[in-house]
Amino acid sequence: MQKQTQRNRIRSHALFLLDVVEVYLPTISFLLMFIFFNLQIFFRYVLNNPLEWTWEGTIISYIWTILFAAGIATRNHVHVKFTMIYDLMPPRVQTLFRLAGDTLVVVAFILIALPSYSFIDFMKIKSSAVFKIPFRVIYMPFMVFVATTVGHKLYDIYRDLRSLFTRVPGKSIDTKDSTLSTRKATGFGGPAETGDAPDGEVSS
Repeated sequence: MQKQTQRNRIRSHALFLLDVVEVYLPTISFLLMFIFFNLQIFFRYVLNNPLEWTWEGTIISYIWTILFAAGIATRNHVHVKFTMIYDLMPPRVQTLFRLAGDTLVVVAFILIALPSYSFIDFMKIKSSAVFKIPFRVIYMPFMVFVATTVGHKLYDIYRDLRSLFTRVPGKSIDTKDSTLSTRKATGFGGPAETGDAPDGEVSS
């Protein structure tokens, strides 16, 4: 019981740190982008005195928002998908499709990780024009994006493999990814590990 409580505490802390990266940081950067953008419009079109720093702040905030927030989209399985053929397949074939797609993503991201880091590290020799922020700092969130995507996809692969080889009721993720209401994200990736049935369906 004590070990279970300790595991739950560690899991809770890990999820909080993950939310800091994938939820709170992009929320802050989005708010900054919104402020910079509106200031830029006001000074350019109302005061006729455009500012350089608002434009640069908008660009940097946009980059950080996209790269940090991409992880939560992967965790919640809300990326845009074209699933016309996938939706016609039986659950087991859908699982195989997901395994193939997730494996391709993991392999591709692992292959680009080192070259991407080398290029980002090289960009430390240049800085932004106004804030003088090294481009290495500006683009480093891309490595966070790579790491979180690989982590979430590895978790999904683990879930799908378990659903293939251990037929545990309520544990499978053989649900239609195109229906957002049927995906519940907990942990480092896929839907909640509960027996809750998707909306309008009955769990087996």
